[in-house]
Amino acid sequence: MKVFLGIDGGGTKTMACLVNADGEVISTGRSSSSNPNNIGYEQAALAIQQAVQEALPSLHNPQIQSACLGIAGVATKDHRAQLEELLREQNWAKLIPLKITHDIEIALEGGLSGRPGICLISGTGSSCFGKDGQGRTARSSRRSAGEDDPGSGYAIGLAACKSGMATLPSDDRDSVASIAPEVITQAESGNVEAREILAINADALVKLFLEVEAQLELRRPLELVLAGGLLENDSLYSKLLKERIANSVPSILIHKPEGKAAEAAAMIAARLAVSGNEKRAPN
Repeated sequence: MKVFLGIDGGGTKTMACLVNADGEVISTGRSSSSNPNNIGYEQAALAIQQAVQEALPSLHNPQIQSACLGIAGVATKDHRAQLEELLREQNWAKLIPLKITHDIEIALEGGLSGRPGICLISGTGSSCFGKDGQGRTARSSRRSAGEDDPGSGYAIGLAACKSGMATLPSDDRDSVASIAPEVITQAESGNVEAREILAINADALVKLFLEVEAQLELRRPLELVLAGGLLENDSLYSKLLKERIANSVPSILIHKPEGKAAEAAAMIAARLAVSGNEKRAPN
């Protein structure tokens, strides 16, 4: 059976999705986080392999034709090369067309069903990515500049710990980010300090969005998809963000994701198999 593989390596889980030639999802698998910034490249490759191996046993004689992987923390040519070298050691990845990009590119693809627009993610980390009608792309993230993912769950949790609202559980980023939902709850209950933390981080996300928007030629009304655990749910934090973005760009349509990122990655892989070309994300 000929199949196409998509990997969503954003957030705290790695999701594998296999689709057939008709684009139908036929198998899925999951494992732990594969963000190499947090766990290193060898562990990231292992997490990806575990997700793929969980998806494969349910199929009879699967033949992966191509793969697209959207992995958090993989944003430059060097990052992709490091991860690809490790993945090529696996039998399924030795000879196939392989596209490795960052998780937010596939989040945009799935979030707007391939239409031009912008995707803003806030989960454990934060990032923004956009694509216009001419195929130009732009990305903005503060972590590469040495900052702690402003606007993310990690940044919110860290701010809460520094203010004394919470106790730092460990240096693990996912553990720190797990504090963020409680900060949001406290803010919704009227805690002024918690609300100030959310306002600061919402402003940081708006800055990421505006940096991407300024680099692209997007028709109005501009479409924006909000993704990640902190933005897909209706909460005070997502409300603050939407209000700030609407004030900056009045003609905007804000959506929740229309599809799953792993499935979108698998469809990119299917197109890759047909074209034989890999269109990489920008450095």
